[in-house]
Amino acid sequence: MGSFSQSIYQMGYVLSGILIGYLSDSYGRFRALFVALLFELLGGILLITSNSIYVYTLSRFVLGFGDSGRGMCLYMLILETVIGLNVFCQQLILLLGRHKIPH
Repeated sequence: MGSFSQSIYQMGYVLSGILIGYLSDSYGRFRALFVALLFELLGGILLITSNSIYVYTLSRFVLGFGDSGRGMCLYMLILETVIGLNVFCQQLILLLGRHKIPH
């Protein structure tokens, strides 16, 4: 049973990579992150309250869907922030350094 529920979780994880990735490119990372967090919250609540194997299996799928989407969106948001900050710092150094170099 453990391997079956893990397989269902991975199916949700893979499907989320495709759907949440498209959603984040089309509508923005924050909106996609919000959707992924809602799926993860729903999957967690379903998992806690599951009273049958079918609900448990469905909740594992929904939880995997939300988990992958959250991880992917947060990673991209952090990466874009750090790269943007790095580019800003490089441009600032070039701008400030340009005034100290004699022509």
